[in-house]
Amino acid sequence: MSYTAPVKDMLFVMKELADLDSVAALPGYEDGSFDTAQAIVDEAARSAAKSSRGLT
Repeated sequence: MSYTAPVKDMLFVMKELADLDSVAALPGYEDGSFDTAQAIVDEAARSAAKSSRGLT
């Protein structure tokens, strides 16, 4: 049994509840865009799924 991270839910929370676009507008956080967050979450999900395969 492998782990599937709730990527869609995590991105929704970041975009809608944490208002990531407003955070990215702050000085020093310009690289904190939704696209950057999505790339990081997607890669973390792939890594977690890969790691969980070895636990069974």
